[in-house]
Amino acid sequence: MSGMVILSNGGLKAAVAAAVGAGGWGGGPVTFLCVGIGAEPAQRRLAALDNLFAAWPQARCVRFMWTAASEAPQGATPRHARPDSRSRWQLDAEPDGPGGSLGILPALLSMGVQLAARSGADRIVTGASQAADEAQLGVPYDQGRPDRRREFLHAYNCMLATALPSVRCIRVEAPLIDESYADIVRLGQRFEVPLEHTWSCGTQSARACGRCESCRARYEGFRAASISDPLLVEAAPAPA
Repeated sequence: MSGMVILSNGGLKAAVAAAVGAGGWGGGPVTFLCVGIGAEPAQRRLAALDNLFAAWPQARCVRFMWTAASEAPQGATPRHARPDSRSRWQLDAEPDGPGGSLGILPALLSMGVQLAARSGADRIVTGASQAADEAQLGVPYDQGRPDRRREFLHAYNCMLATALPSVRCIRVEAPLIDESYADIVRLGQRFEVPLEHTWSCGTQSARACGRCESCRARYEGFRAASISDPLLVEAAPAPA
């Protein structure tokens, strides 16, 4: 069975990329792959992912939650995948190193390839956007994070073509790679993405803080697109 693996932690860009890749929200079989690392606001992101998952009829979700040794209960051991009624799994394990210190996309893509090979999917879709990344960081073209650049994704696909058996074709797609955050928001509206279920805030707040880097990028994206953010971040972000 063909299908897509979506690299997602409940964020807006991944949700829009999924809809674009499928030709519309809910268009075909997909597997959401979520990896929680370190101290990110995992519970709020997982709640967003659950809502997105529930809103896509032919979806399943695979979760890997990496718990730091200091956060794990004494004597705890990793749990293997456990399916529920909708093929959803969770795995707790300890990371090999400090999470978030390096670009995480290469590791996620490797996990996505393994999942795609096992599930019969032929595409791995990421919400990576070189244009949005460079704008968010305030850097010139081609000076953003290396794993968000078009050249990296092209090289990764070349590696897959060499590494995989000739009878197995899996490709990485980044349909938003050249899109600004405002254009991503517009695409989300066009492809009927449930934007109210996405989550961008990088803090532990129950509501979007409107102040962190991710919230500021989201706020500016919705403002530039002249679309109201359904998360209702009421106050404009404070000046940097």
